[in-house]
Amino acid sequence: MTVSLMVSPIKLLLSESINFNELIVRLKTESWFDHKGVYIKKKILFMKRQSKGFNFLLEDCTQIGSEEVEGRILNLYKCEDGLYKVTICNVYKDWETGSIEDWEYKLIPVMEPFCKETL
Repeated sequence: MTVSLMVSPIKLLLSESINFNELIVRLKTESWFDHKGVYIKKKILFMKRQSKGFNFLLEDCTQIGSEEVEGRILNLYKCEDGLYKVTICNVYKDWETGSIEDWEYKLIPVMEPFCKETL
């Protein structure tokens, strides 16, 4: 008989022994207008080739929805367009059990990779 223990992806990410997860995203802002109004749209695009490990942002979007995840990114509307590393911050634990109840994200700027085609 085998026993399978389910581990939360966030608990796995926060464990000190596993540090191979790195989620890189590209932030893009679009704006346009028409006769009805002015529109502004922010896109967070996953950079699969530059990222390593588990895509925890996608997992959270499938579990709790994109609106909830968007609200957890602390500096989303302060960031300009470009590449960012998504980090987990402000981890809230239950005071009785010590289990993780909530967390937030922060975008940290990353240097654009060197492109030979621009020479």
